[in-house]
Amino acid sequence: MRHSRFDPFMPGQVFCAEAIGGETMPQAATEKAEIERQQVAFLSRMTNVNAGATIAIALFSAILLWQFVPQIGWLCVWLAYSLLLSSMLFLRQRRIEGSGVGSPNPGRRALNHAFFWALSAGIGWGSLALFMPSLNPTQQLAVTIVICAMASGAASTLGPIPRVAAAFIITTLAPIIIFFLLQGGVTFFALAGMGAVFALTLLGVTRVIYGIFIESVFNRRQNAALLHQIKREREQAAADLSQSEARFRDLVENVGDMIQSVDAEGRYDFVNKAWLEMMGYGPEDIVNLSFVDTIHPDEHAHCRAIFERLAQHEQVGPVHTTFLTKDGRSIPVEGSVSALFEGEKLAGTRGIFRDVTLRRQSDQRAARNRAALQEAVARATVDLATANEDLQREIAERRQAEIVARESQAQLRLILDSTAEGIYGVDRDGRCVFANLACAQLLGFDDAVELLGADMHAIAHGARHGRGMNDHREEPDCKICAVHLSGSATRSSDDEFFTREDGSEFVVEYLANPILGNGKVDGAVVTFFDATRRHAVEEQLRQSQKMQAIGQLTGGIAHDFNNLLSVITGNIDLLTSCLNDIPSLSAKTRDEIERRAMAAGRAADRGAELTARLLSFSRREAHRPAILDVTEPIAHIADILRHTIGSEIQLEMQIEDAPWPVFADATDFENVLLNLAINARDAMPHGGNLTLKLDNYNLAVPFVGSRVWVPPGNYLRISLSDTGIGMSKDVLQRVFEPFFTTKEAGKGTGLGMAMVFGFVEQSKGYIGIESAVGKGTEITIYLPAVTEQSQQVAAGQHQTAAMDSGSGKAITNRAS
Repeated sequence: MRHSRFDPFMPGQVFCAEAIGGETMPQAATEKAEIERQQVAFLSRMTNVNAGATIAIALFSAILLWQFVPQIGWLCVWLAYSLLLSSMLFLRQRRIEGSGVGSPNPGRRALNHAFFWALSAGIGWGSLALFMPSLNPTQQLAVTIVICAMASGAASTLGPIPRVAAAFIITTLAPIIIFFLLQGGVTFFALAGMGAVFALTLLGVTRVIYGIFIESVFNRRQNAALLHQIKREREQAAADLSQSEARFRDLVENVGDMIQSVDAEGRYDFVNKAWLEMMGYGPEDIVNLSFVDTIHPDEHAHCRAIFERLAQHEQVGPVHTTFLTKDGRSIPVEGSVSALFEGEKLAGTRGIFRDVTLRRQSDQRAARNRAALQEAVARATVDLATANEDLQREIAERRQAEIVARESQAQLRLILDSTAEGIYGVDRDGRCVFANLACAQLLGFDDAVELLGADMHAIAHGARHGRGMNDHREEPDCKICAVHLSGSATRSSDDEFFTREDGSEFVVEYLANPILGNGKVDGAVVTFFDATRRHAVEEQLRQSQKMQAIGQLTGGIAHDFNNLLSVITGNIDLLTSCLNDIPSLSAKTRDEIERRAMAAGRAADRGAELTARLLSFSRREAHRPAILDVTEPIAHIADILRHTIGSEIQLEMQIEDAPWPVFADATDFENVLLNLAINARDAMPHGGNLTLKLDNYNLAVPFVGSRVWVPPGNYLRISLSDTGIGMSKDVLQRVFEPFFTTKEAGKGTGLGMAMVFGFVEQSKGYIGIESAVGKGTEITIYLPAVTEQSQQVAAGQHQTAAMDSGSGKAITNRAS
């Protein structure tokens, strides 16, 4: 509820309000008329009080002045004027009350009459100032008090009508103030000032009273609207409740079941019409009727037990009992009973029952008929005993066969759901009629039931072909669909893909066999499995075999070349040592020979270093693995890496706080990081970012890449990523081959990545590369973490670790 702000001191202001429920009250003139009506009503209530008080005070004033005023005639005129004016006001009010003019919207005329009456009455009381010169100071004080009292009374009784109150107050107080001013002197001037202040104060009080009156009018109107709304809502709620009760009672009264309500004492407080008709009672009989009176004596204990269970807040199932009618008949019934509680105390029960007499009679007749039929059949089939025994034996055998078949089907289902291969069957339209659990899981579903009735072609590879099975009848490009036409089994090729429910694809191998019935193809059975892992393992094996062959070839050549270098180096040393034994050589010739011998020695040393790298790659060089805490090597090589890559490349290192130890050669570990950093530097000729990450990685499930399968376990994961030029797919295929390089002639040997691969292989780890042209390269190495058990094994194998062949695998994934 909202109303406009209201200032009671603004003359003539009216208020606006919105009634309850959103109905807008009349504005402006209507509201003003409402205020005037309330003012007239207030004036009517105060008229008798004002007239009586005026007459009484006028009489007492006349008596007070009678002995002291020489102008007795004027005093009588004044008294007659006051009494006449008050009497007229009183009589007019009685006439208004008798004629009902004071009812709604009396108009502004009544207020104008009140204004003129107040003006006339104020002039009359103000005229007492004319008698002041003939009075002594005490008498003047008495007259002044009377005049001020009349003005004060007007402020309180006429305050809700400011114009009327102001007319009375001003005309009453103005003459006496003028009298004080005319007397001269400080005392009278002070009295005149106090009179003026008193007049202004009374006018202010009038405005306050007027504001309170307006607020009270507004509040009464709002309260009336609110009470009206509350009354209307209560009436509506009562009507709704009455209607709801009527509908509910009509439903309860007309339902065919027997509905009853029993209080805590076991007496009925409500039964419906069906109950009365069934039990033979009238409404007047229910008043003193107990529940026990309507239950068969044999059921008393049973019903008492039910009530006790209900009192203990227990749930009671279907109730079967026997009712006893008014005429003593027994009615078998069944139904349900619920308890009503007041707090924790049982306040009563509610029950719904149904007469089951007809049903029991029907059951009894059926039992009698069945017995009679059995007896008749027994009499008619005495001579067929042997045939009956054979028939029963055959039925038993068939039932046993059905049981065996069901068990066999259940066992077959269990076996099929236990296989790792996906198996599903389709009808002639390609709709799924059977699928095992592996099929649903491989295709991304939670349960095989989701596949039943679905178009398996659209599910398996509909995303690739964009059509269903029926679309491939004419020119099938799917080998599974072709089975329906050819009627012969088919096997998939290596490039067949199935689509999962989320849209992702995976490589599959499948075998599709037709289901033949009466020489026609009724459907097909498809067995498939995810070949992603096999393809990765095959690619891993091919890469390993290729690197092993290259390593064997490289190792043999490097070994023979190392023997030749040994001879060359030995002869160079011998030549250098023999120069001093030839005195005929000049110093210049000796220096020239020494210079050339040193150049040949340096070349032989570079050849030996190259040979050592080749032998390390082919695993013919001694490898000294040990349990390695990589924290120290990382700290040692950090400054070397920053110095090697230069200032144009930003190096960021993200190192695990407590990395797991690994079984590897510490020197080889540092060389691997250095080689990878150098390759990254060369791939970023204009600078960039190089990130080295080292963390503990727990692989919970096997990782299957496009070229590798990594078993679960704990690994130390080392990752170097750059923002360089990246590698093409062809380069990724050959990245680990010895002597393969993309650098310019003279700027690389092509052995860096081969050495990295050799280290990972010897450390029984895995390496992966993800790269694309223009997108940089990320190389990730997985080294098996050393556990307590593996530490014991590593300690026993430490002496022979150099001869132990690794199981390193390569992952070369081209980034999409």
